[in-house]
Amino acid sequence: MFVDFGTKDTDTRQSKSTFQKTRFLSVVEGQPAVVRLLQKNSYRVYTHYINQTTVACLDDECPICANNKRLIVENPGDYKNSPGWNSATRRYFTNVLDRTMVKVCPNTECQAENRMIGDKWMPTCYACNTFITAVEEKPSNKVKVFSYGPYVKDDLDALAVHPITRKPVDLFACDIALVATGQSKNKRIKAQLLHDQNDKVEVPEDALYDLEKTVLHLTADELLNLQRGVSLKDIFNARKEDKAEVNPLKEISDKDKQELTETLDKMFPN
Repeated sequence: MFVDFGTKDTDTRQSKSTFQKTRFLSVVEGQPAVVRLLQKNSYRVYTHYINQTTVACLDDECPICANNKRLIVENPGDYKNSPGWNSATRRYFTNVLDRTMVKVCPNTECQAENRMIGDKWMPTCYACNTFITAVEEKPSNKVKVFSYGPYVKDDLDALAVHPITRKPVDLFACDIALVATGQSKNKRIKAQLLHDQNDKVEVPEDALYDLEKTVLHLTADELLNLQRGVSLKDIFNARKEDKAEVNPLKEISDKDKQELTETLDKMFPN
């Protein structure tokens, strides 16, 4: 039985002040991705999508969920269409090695990875329009974070058990193809094991992302500000200002500490 890659629950009650930029795996319609799962521990978290930003839900302390409960009480028949409704979505995050064939844009200021669209390569880079016709195709071979929802989890659950023998299947021993159909809210990703692509893959531990830092964690007040339209830049600038107010003094040098101690000793002798 597939046991959720050893999933651990999120602890979103602490606000994260650091946010590492993460290279996420892109799976879009017409451009299948091929990956190798790299770890048996994934990260599960409920998220909200607010003003084009995915942020972690704060569970019992979440003001967005509190507003959802209010809307359910006020409009039980059609609460999902009420202004301000923003449901929490369960997401899973895991490190993968992207083995999709790509053409890397030769423009040093771009370096975008271009995939086949259908069964054809486009003549120019999707990001900067640089010609890539002569660029050699090769596997991406970059560690990325695969973010997926309950439908993909169910697929992986099913793949982890042999359909005939019902014995466990090692999902980490071969590549997995991910194929998307539909777009936006109608997008669905199907997973398929590629049994013949079973070479050994080794990736150093320090190349993996810290999955808890791949999700943006905000405080309750920051969530409300984001919902009101405050930009992330302004929210993070406000954090810096708050820290400066809490720690207004610079670190005291050893010399200053000694002089301060001598002064206090003179003022308050034993």
